[in-house]
Amino acid sequence: MPDLEPWVSVETVVRHLGIDRDAVCRRIDKRGVPAHRVDRLWELELGDVDGRVRTGGAKQPEAERGGVE
Repeated sequence: MPDLEPWVSVETVVRHLGIDRDAVCRRIDKRGVPAHRVDRLWELELGDVDGRVRTGGAKQPEAERGGVE
């Protein structure tokens, strides 16, 4: 059986990426970051989050990009 990556909370992702909770939740809502709802809480795999960030799938907000393109 392959090693499965543990699911982590939004708060863990917040600490991992160094961004605020609202930013993580917005990215989940817009499907920029893969997540699964377990009861009332979102759970994520850090490998999925890191992969999405590396490929540019979790796009930066306009303010971080330097304004409107």
